[in-house]
Amino acid sequence: LTRNLLGMSYGIIGMIQAAAGFFSYFVVMFTNGWKWGEDMHHTDPVYRTAITAFFSSIIICQIADVLICRTRRQSIFSVGIFANKLVWVGIGTE
Repeated sequence: LTRNLLGMSYGIIGMIQAAAGFFSYFVVMFTNGWKWGEDMHHTDPVYRTAITAFFSSIIICQIADVLICRTRRQSIFSVGIFANKLVWVGIGTE
């Protein structure tokens, strides 16, 4: 582990994933009539849908990240998007 790797993982990529998750969460909440300060019960279908949207966007960001970060200097298309079969096994099990 290096300082650059930790900074990139938690400082940049982690923040992008969190922002995408919260964006999805609040889009679902606001489009279903939620307003700031309202309490939502944990069994409310809107709340559950918002949580699902949050986690789904995190997973989508992680899949994009694993495909993008495989190579820093070459295009993913020149390396081959299906070249590493183990990555696709990991994506399938995620």
